[in-house]
Amino acid sequence: MAAGHRVRALVRRPDAALPAGVEAVRGDLSAPPLPAAACAGVDQIVHLASASSGGDVAGVDLAGTRALIEAARAAGRPHLLYLSIVGIEQMPFPLY
Repeated sequence: MAAGHRVRALVRRPDAALPAGVEAVRGDLSAPPLPAAACAGVDQIVHLASASSGGDVAGVDLAGTRALIEAARAAGRPHLLYLSIVGIEQMPFPLY
């Protein structure tokens, strides 16, 4: 946004608080398929979603990531960056 990029966010809740200028697309990684608008016309995708501790890891982290990859393929294969923190509470060193 500051560098002139348009930003779109996939959100589960219609009342999600987003910074000004961010376009919201309603969808849920744990309930594929994703709406086509989630990836249509984008150059890059940054995937940061993860199930909370004790949450639906199979639904969000596995099936949801697969659904996002399929949506990205259908949209023309934009660059996809996936960051995962599953199990971070078990790291043997502090991260701060």
